[in-house]
Amino acid sequence: MRKEINALYIHIPFCSSICIYCDFFKIIDNDTKRKEYLNYLIKEAELKKDLFNNLKTIYIGGGTPSKITIPELYGEFSTLLKIIGSNNAFLIEEFTFEVNPNDLSEEYLKALTDIGV
Repeated sequence: MRKEINALYIHIPFCSSICIYCDFFKIIDNDTKRKEYLNYLIKEAELKKDLFNNLKTIYIGGGTPSKITIPELYGEFSTLLKIIGSNNAFLIEEFTFEVNPNDLSEEYLKALTDIGV
């Protein structure tokens, strides 16, 4: 019997540079690896989607999640969120998405809002 979870952390390991003070797993940002990673997250979410029925909290951390590009937010990342939240869109109480201020723009903030962050 599988147990449902109510909190989910998704690690986005990509960074512009490696900071010596950071203990989290990270790799230098790379378009190909980032897209591949997002597609693996989608596959894993599909396999485990029954666990997300009572999800209340989603935390996207890193690394630097804001290395996900605007097209990727609307594409792969939006697909991932639809899988995770398809059964409980109205139950989500907290949604956190870490960003580096250097990555932010009005367009980026709009994309985050559009996909439900």
